Amino acid sequence: MFRQGDRVVHPNHGAGVVKGLESADHPDEANKYYVIELYANRLTMLVPVGSADNLGLRLADGELVDEALEVLVQSPCDLPSEFKSRQKELMDKLRSGDTRLIAEVCRDLFHRSRAGQLTSTDSRVLEQARNFVATELAAVRGCEPEAAFEELAGLLDGKAGDAEPV
Repeated sequence: MFRQGDRVVHPNHGAGVVKGLESADHPDEANKYYVIELYANRLTMLVPVGSADNLGLRLADGELVDEALEVLVQSPCDLPSEFKSRQKELMDKLRSGDTRLIAEVCRDLFHRSRAGQLTSTDSRVLEQARNFVATELAAVRGCEPEAAFEELAGLLDGKAGDAEPV
């Protein structure tokens, strides 16, 4: 069970802070929900307490973020040139909720963008990956999301000149 003030990560929405518990009465039952304020857009979401584990809600993890930051500065991997294959590979990593795999998406698409090879769908996926990694970084460091986005951009830009075009 999470407590108020815990920094958590939702596999689809990124990191946020548990603001408290809320009860919602339904005709047949009373449900408890975690009230989570997301870092990326300051929206509030409700996550059913009983479903939190099944959804993959977890505490923000400093070790996982450190590993993800290491991934960001590694050489990019080749992505499939065929659109459907590329999207399947990228979306599978995004849906995993694993910050290291999502950092791979961020790194590989960032370097692909440097070569001018992003579709509008790729651009949206890159933005989603950046948001996920940066918000968990902000949660772990206890900093504002803007500072985490700047650090992330610096890591990617620092490596961009060394990478081969994809």
